[in-house]
Amino acid sequence: MPVSTSLSFLELESLLREECRISEPREFRVQHGLGRIHGKEIFLVAPPSLGKTIVIVVPMLATQELEEQANALVIVPSKILTKQQARVFIAYDLTSLAINEDTLRQALYDRRDVMNEISNIYMLPPLF
Repeated sequence: MPVSTSLSFLELESLLREECRISEPREFRVQHGLGRIHGKEIFLVAPPSLGKTIVIVVPMLATQELEEQANALVIVPSKILTKQQARVFIAYDLTSLAINEDTLRQALYDRRDVMNEISNIYMLPPLF
């Protein structure tokens, strides 16, 4: 579902500069971020550390700017990446839960209700 109020290229670029502290946003970040905001599916292949995660974060930040709610499910191929992605989302004040083979064991140890945490994240109205 697209964000109800569309952002322009320049507004999204400004959001990247201010919220993500990116002095010179790469064009692909803005273009793909706009695509996601407008409800388009994207397929992005880029080398490590080029900024693919920001393309996921940008629509979430845009919904915050518009005082709307959204959620995203991000699937990555390794345990380390789940933790890294969760830290990035948390750094932007986005609720995040890394789910991997250790999640349930750690939750039991911490006496946390993982199913409740998941439902709190994924029962929000979906953005995508």
